[in-house]
Parts: sequence; structure tokens; C-alpha cells
Amino acid sequence: MRRLLCANFSRLGKDMLFWSGVAVMALFSLYWVSQNPAGEPADSMFFYHTLILPFALAAICALFIGTEYSDGTLRNKIVAGHTRSHVYFANQITCLAAGAALGLTSVFIIAALGAPLFGFEKDGTTRLICFMSLSFLNMAAFASLFTLMGMLIQNKSSASVALLMSLVAIFALAVALNMRLEQPEFLRGSGAETTPNPAYMTGMPRQVSEILFDALPSGQAINLFQMKAPDPVRMAACSLSEILISTLLGVLVFRKRDIR
Repeated sequence: MRRLLCANFSRLGKDMLFWSGVAVMALFSLYWVSQNPAGEPADSMFFYHTLILPFALAAICALFIGTEYSDGTLRNKIVAGHTRSHVYFANQITCLAAGAALGLTSVFIIAALGAPLFGFEKDGTTRLICFMSLSFLNMAAFASLFTLMGMLIQNKSSASVALLMSLVAIFALAVALNMRLEQPEFLRGSGAETTPNPAYMTGMPRQVSEILFDALPSGQAINLFQMKAPDPVRMAACSLSEILISTLLGVLVFRKRDIR
């Protein structure tokens, strides 16, 4: 396992797509700091990357794992005596590390440049730790899902398209759900009069929509971008469940996979 990780991290360190992703996160972070005319605290921008990181990470994971298939590296690892489980876990850990590097790049630049200019929110340490933890779990859920798809789709072009299309689909679903959940309960009419909003969801449909929104990694990414966590325990539980289920499913299927 250690040798697999060393080989993977060596490859990742030379991967131009990975460094391009780091550069993209850095540029967006510089942009966010420069576009903060209201002077919001620096830590309020820490989680803006949650909407961009999944797309950069999807491309990195798909091509990193796909190259292992196309170059025969993955097959050679198995021939050399490494178990399929270890090969899978090594790739998953590498994807997790790549995602962590992208996220930390953004946070570091915003902290280094934004803190001297805007400072940090007072008495926000506990809240910040909560959001940091949820952000990491959200990234880990994305990385685990990307590893699952990347390891099961042997063609890197097909894997890249499948990952990005799936990502667009779940973000579109999350945006649609968020628009419904954000509907106000009452609409303001003329003067101070208000009327019930027919688009406002209540009862069971609202509860189901809220659970589905938290279950979607894209839904959590939207909440984190807005620094909202209506139910942090449920958000953490959903991310952990996705990590566990996708990992177990990936390992079980990959063990029986015919490697070309």
C-alpha cells in the first residue's frame, strides 16, 4: 500500500492537470478577495470554492485514473502482486489528497490576503471549525464518487465525460431544489399586505426535499458556499454514508472487474 501511494503521489506531483487545477483555485481566490467591496470577513469567503472544486477534481480524477488504464499501469500493479483493494484505496486516497490540496490552496490564499484587509469574524471559531469539517466531508464524498466512476470506466475519455455530465446533472437538480426551498412563505403585495406563496412547499414534500438536498453532495456544496448548515449532523451523516457506500461498492465491483 505504501509503495502504491508513493507512486501515485509522485505521478500527481508531475501531473500538469493537477497543477492547472491548483492554479485555477488560486486565481478564483484572488478574484474573490478583490471583489469584496462590502468588506466581509475573510473567513466568509473560505467556502466559495465548494462550487468550483468538484469540477476541477472530477477532471483530475478521471484523467489520473484513466491514464492508469490506458498506460497499463493499473494492470501491472495487480500483476506485481498488489491486491485490487489496495490499488483501489490508493487511488481513492490520491483523489482525496488532490481535493484537499485544491481546497487548502483557496483557503490559504484567502486567509493570507483577505485577513490583513478584512480580518476574521469575531467569536466565529466554533462555526468555522464546523464548516471546515463539513467542507472536508463534502469534498471526500465527491472524491469517493469520482474514484468509483473512474475505476469502473476504463476509457479515460468516457470517464471524463461521464463524471462531468453527472456533476452537471446533480448540480442542476440541487439548484432546482434550492430555488423551491428558498421560496418565501408569503408574498408582499401593495403596501404592507402579504399573501400566501403558492410555490412555498410545506409538510412532507418540504421535508423530503430538504433531506434530498442534503443528501446531494452538490446540495451541500451550495449550502457551504452560502455558509448555511440548517442540519449539520444530517449533512455530515449524508457525506459519511456516501463515502462508505461508494467505497464499498467500488471495491466489490473492482475485485471482479476484467482489466484490459
